[in-house]
Order: sequence, then C-alpha cells, then structure tokens
Amino acid sequence: MRELDVVEGTLLVIFFLVPLAGMLDAALLPPDAWEKAGRSKRFWILVQVLGLYIGTVLYFAGIRRDVRFFTAPPAPDWDEID
Repeated sequence: MRELDVVEGTLLVIFFLVPLAGMLDAALLPPDAWEKAGRSKRFWILVQVLGLYIGTVLYFAGIRRDVRFFTAPPAPDWDEID
C-alpha cells in the first residue's frame, strides 16, 4: 500500500465524517432551542448534506453556538436561594 493511498483514504473519511457529525449534532438539538434561536433545524441539516464540509464549518462556526445557548438550564434566582 502506498503512503499516498493512506493519506487520500484518511482525507476522504474525514471529508465525510465531519459533516456526518455535524448533521447528527444538529438533529439531536431540541426543536424548541432552534425555534428560540430563530434558526431552522431542517435548513441547517440540509445545508450540511448539500454543502458537506463547507456547510458543516458554517454550522460549527456560529449556528451551533446560537442554538446551544437555548439548551442551557436557566440560571438560579439567587434571591430565592437565600
């Protein structure tokens, strides 16, 4: 096996696994978080399917952060804790 075949194979796997991970991540985020963030879950999964690596980079660069913000538990009301 040539070294070049190994490199090409590794790059090919990465090229498809990274978008797959992005699609899976987007699919597992709750629908209400997408709605609160003003984003479309279906659209961003489709962008990753059609755009592969570029769509996934866009998703991880900003969209995921926006949606994940709305999945965090609310901060406690410190006045009620005392």
